[in-house]
Amino acid sequence: MKKMVLLFLLFIWVGLASNSNLIKASLFSWIVELLERDNPYVQIYIDSKEYQDIPKYVKKYHFTRNCLDADLLFVDTIKDLPKECIYGHKVFVTKYIDFVQNRDKVVGAFFLQKGRPTLIFNKRLLKYFGIVLPPKYDKYID
Repeated sequence: MKKMVLLFLLFIWVGLASNSNLIKASLFSWIVELLERDNPYVQIYIDSKEYQDIPKYVKKYHFTRNCLDADLLFVDTIKDLPKECIYGHKVFVTKYIDFVQNRDKVVGAFFLQKGRPTLIFNKRLLKYFGIVLPPKYDKYID
């Protein structure tokens, strides 16, 4: 009986974990679509523990291991990125504190706050990169 219960709990845990990755993949795709609407050949660099499995779930984008080749960078923190990768690239962070501390370098942030997904775009860098978001996303611009 204990084995049956453990097996059942294992199936539930695996189901929830894969569902969480699918939700992250959907949100990731949505962010890329907003930032790179006019670029069908967008190259994405990911250096984030939170999003490292995204390439398994999102097949329509090209992922690169070299930040210099990327159009869009998703990172936990920019402190480990070479300066060449920060300036002139659209950097998106996954931690609010990194967004606040590097507001002049990151185009936006996506993170969980109290268990809810939170999205913020940097108005100045959106303008710098010529990105115009649809009006319904104005509430996400800081």
